[in-house]
Amino acid sequence: MTKHSEMKKRSYYVSVVDGSDYRFLAGPFDTRVEALTKVEPARKAAIAYDRKAHFYGFGVAKAPAGWDKPGVFNVELGVAA
Repeated sequence: MTKHSEMKKRSYYVSVVDGSDYRFLAGPFDTRVEALTKVEPARKAAIAYDRKAHFYGFGVAKAPAGWDKPGVFNVELGVAA
């Protein structure tokens, strides 16, 4: 495995956007599809934490190279970082 392919692994996150503010809620995941399966559970966790989250945008984002921090709700969602 090359260094380039290692950098590509585990770079997808469930994200939330509110205007110009964003957070990574769950992840990192190896694939976009894997992250997509956690969008709805992460949305529910965000709404339980902040009722205004009903108005936020949720989806999947690819993190910048070198980013490996765990998502905010990884523990609640049972996601291993």
